[in-house]
Amino acid sequence: MENLIELDELRDSVRRVLDDLADRQSMLRDPSAVPQLNATLWKTLTELGWLGLAVPEAHGGLGQPFTALAILYQEFGRSLLASSFASAAIGLDMLSTDGASEQAGPLIAAGIAGEAIVVAAATGIGTLDVRSSESGFVLDGSYGCVPGAGAATHLLVPIEQPEVAIALVELPQSGVTVTARPSWDITQLAFDIRFTEVAIQADSIVLRGPAAADALTRMGTHLDLALACDAVGGADRIFCETLEYMATRRQFNRAIASFQALKHRCADLKTAMEGSRALVEASCAAYSHCKGEWRTMAACSRLYAGSVYRNVTEEAVQLHGGIGFTWEHPCHLFLKRARMNEVLGGSAEQRKDRVAPVLLAAARDRTGSLLSHRRNDA
Repeated sequence: MENLIELDELRDSVRRVLDDLADRQSMLRDPSAVPQLNATLWKTLTELGWLGLAVPEAHGGLGQPFTALAILYQEFGRSLLASSFASAAIGLDMLSTDGASEQAGPLIAAGIAGEAIVVAAATGIGTLDVRSSESGFVLDGSYGCVPGAGAATHLLVPIEQPEVAIALVELPQSGVTVTARPSWDITQLAFDIRFTEVAIQADSIVLRGPAAADALTRMGTHLDLALACDAVGGADRIFCETLEYMATRRQFNRAIASFQALKHRCADLKTAMEGSRALVEASCAAYSHCKGEWRTMAACSRLYAGSVYRNVTEEAVQLHGGIGFTWEHPCHLFLKRARMNEVLGGSAEQRKDRVAPVLLAAARDRTGSLLSHRRNDA
């Protein structure tokens, strides 16, 4: 699939829009005032068609590859804007999976228009007890730390009996409670979802069998790449602001940016950031075209980009000196977002456990192939 939109032009236009809407000082003045859904931002992005950017044209979207959507994720991370955009885009991605039921079509159209926000409950951490009933299923259990769930109009809930399926749960719904989870990151809100004896009718199933399994795989990959892109954008913004500060902060009658030791620290950060950006872009391209081990690449890119983001934000606090440790300076906003991104959808250790067998198997295959070539050459 070729890009129909020039990515650099898209980045410039998105950045201009988000810079006009971003207001970090309001978050610093009153952290409790951060809304579940920024109404002005939501109205703007729906009018610009951002939610339909990567939705296939057959479903009424613009049919762009994921690499275009990745630009938006990077810019949201750069601006630290709280939004349910990623959660809504993941829901639309799942509903666009081949094999979805007919009820997915109108919901996709409503989602693109911003009239519905479909959130995948399984982007959080938890389990459900699923029991069969005469008319369908009964759900008990919970998902914790689900991003964007507070603004959801519908939930996509995985059901694994008797086969993998995904049910659509409209909110509000009796037995379903969505509560905000307190966290150190005030730039984005996560929620806990509790299901108590929730009856699911059979006609609420939107995906079944292989199509449902594919949608869940896409969900995990999309979440990993969205957070990896967020890390790339956030790291770039705070790093540039740190360099600007170092050029103006003077000590011993000269700018601290001229100190060799600090130059080396910044050079190391920049090198790691460029490696992170390259890996994330390659992973987004692989997902766009479903080439190679795109699921593993997405998890690896999130692991690396997340660790780089954390290191950059920690160094930014140090390089800003005393002011970097204060509540009034935005350094801590980037630091807390970096730490929050690492735990959404599971810990870094869980992702390492998931990708390690694939990477080890690939390494064994390459080693075996190399030894075979050497024996043949001998």
